[in-house]
Amino acid sequence: MVSICIPTYNQPQYVDRLISSIKEQTYVDYEIIISDDSTDDGICNLIHDKYAGLGIKYERNNETLGAVRNCNKAIKRAHGELIKVMHQDDWFAEKEALAKMVSAMNQNEKIGEKKTPVWLQDGKVNEMLFLDTIRQF
Repeated sequence: MVSICIPTYNQPQYVDRLISSIKEQTYVDYEIIISDDSTDDGICNLIHDKYAGLGIKYERNNETLGAVRNCNKAIKRAHGELIKVMHQDDWFAEKEALAKMVSAMNQNEKIGEKKTPVWLQDGKVNEMLFLDTIRQF
């Protein structure tokens, strides 16, 4: 299973685009975790009104945590073997993106041994210094 961890702060229109792109994925063994640092109810309302049937693990923070702590909070709630951090303004640009990521991770023995940071390009694994997210994969 892939845990898709989404730290959010306001701007529900971006979260809507992101979740819509997740719903379209051909790879369906995932969970969606949202840690919400918003100052209003926009994202909460979006999740409950439009995506209630997805089983999204949504939690609104009682106090503003800031970007790093909010992201870490989402990751701590993950149960998947793989974790995919996506920020609220990210989205999958193609329906096979998550399947390609999982396939590449499973085919490369080096990944996971030392928690090697990676990025994917054309379905190939490449090393880099750090990984924030795979934007518009």
